[in-house]
Amino acid sequence: MEISIKRDFLEHLLGKASTVSVTGGKALFLKSFLLELDGETLKIARTDMELVAVAYTKQVVVDSMEVPTRVLIDAERFYDLVKISNCEMIHLKVFKDEVEIEAGEYKGVWKTYDLSKYPSIATSLGKNVIKLDRKKFVRALERSNYAASRGQMQTNLRQVMFENGRCWATDMARYQEVTTNLPRMFKMTLPIVALDLVKFVGLSGGDSIEFEETEDFYFFKVKDDLFSCRHPHVKVVKESLLFKNLNDTRQGNFIVTVQKLKDVISRICLTAETKAGKVHFEISNDGKTLVVSAKDDFKNKSKEAFPILLQGNKKETIRKFDMNWVLLSEALQAIKETKAVQIFVDKEYLVLKTEDSKALIPMLKT
Repeated sequence: MEISIKRDFLEHLLGKASTVSVTGGKALFLKSFLLELDGETLKIARTDMELVAVAYTKQVVVDSMEVPTRVLIDAERFYDLVKISNCEMIHLKVFKDEVEIEAGEYKGVWKTYDLSKYPSIATSLGKNVIKLDRKKFVRALERSNYAASRGQMQTNLRQVMFENGRCWATDMARYQEVTTNLPRMFKMTLPIVALDLVKFVGLSGGDSIEFEETEDFYFFKVKDDLFSCRHPHVKVVKESLLFKNLNDTRQGNFIVTVQKLKDVISRICLTAETKAGKVHFEISNDGKTLVVSAKDDFKNKSKEAFPILLQGNKKETIRKFDMNWVLLSEALQAIKETKAVQIFVDKEYLVLKTEDSKALIPMLKT
């Protein structure tokens, strides 16, 4: 085949395929782009066997459809060339074992990789498709996924769960739940590795996502583009295991605006201990003021106080507790800034609750 395509548009297509961030594996196809011409449609794909991203376009000039119409090319090298080229069009001419590339003043002949071992890309059956609002789906993932991986450590990777119109995630230390306003029939356990889906959807645009689940894969179709991930086939963590030690009677709670708490934490954290990231909270005896303070490894100190509305059993309310400011900040990012948040003080957790979200953050042991 012989094709020409606009450089900036090709960069956009490669960006979508690159949302599958391949980091391991010895097989050359794992670090390659598959370019395939099907009539007047060009397909660009990348896979690491668990995830697949495929971008389709007809915005390509086809100069020849002669065999071969498929080529496997070094992904990183090709993407870099396209990004740095100062030209309008990229021209490719594919032969059996090599490809000629013209990009402005650059002209080169590259060896291609063996296609015989490239895996077949599974495609959706189009039988049980559910349409999802793109913005609502992405927002739910963005608000909850931080709670699925404690410190981004591989040993603690979990999943993000969609069910009954809500989205929740936990690593058995933190928990985050948000209302999605998606169809209640939509149920999925998304492996944390597939969160690159958010970037893929953003690059593909569109107002809706077509979702389909088969025995082995989840498929997400955005316009003509396709993203798929292998079905994890794992038992979902039961929320009851996380909540079993939570004091449901909650001796006290207070209300504060989210933005106010965010601003205070962002300033106080500048003087927080490096190792524990500890921030100290203390509710005044009259229950009208919350004092937040911290000190760092160099004996620098900071303190801020602001009014709160204390409710519940004020006599038995836990008045002093320590929090990791990083975990607290992440949980606050899941809440809309304009909202007030109700904060429950438990012996082990700080519980943040609004009308459409709920978060549990473990307190630091004192």
